[in-house]
Amino acid sequence: MLAITGIAAVFLAVLGGFLLRTGQSLGTVQPAELQIVLGAAGGIVLVANPTAVIGKMGTGALAAFRAPRRTRQVFLRNMRMLYEVFLFAQGAGMIELEDDCDRPESSRIFSNHPEFLADKPTRDFVCDSRRILVLG
Repeated sequence: MLAITGIAAVFLAVLGGFLLRTGQSLGTVQPAELQIVLGAAGGIVLVANPTAVIGKMGTGALAAFRAPRRTRQVFLRNMRMLYEVFLFAQGAGMIELEDDCDRPESSRIFSNHPEFLADKPTRDFVCDSRRILVLG
């Protein structure tokens, strides 16, 4: 949704600029300039980047129009889980969380949050961050 809003803002800004400058919306219809700009930009992208990066750029451009993987509800559930973890750490100490973060699947704290356990990147981030807190 944010990508669509951004694209709409760009088009409105360009169209508004032409309307303020010339008073005519037909000033935006310039196929030769569009071909020059898009062709030059596309050529530079092809010259300056390896094939793998160009593929990732295409994937990222398509991903901008997909629904996000994590919704507001997912973030709120993770915040509640972190609240429980920090309350436990405040009472028992950060060292007591070591077993829970080393084996989150069998943890008494994380077992209450199956969505968190299923989300491997988030789970790994939280557990690795706890390790850095203990080491630091």
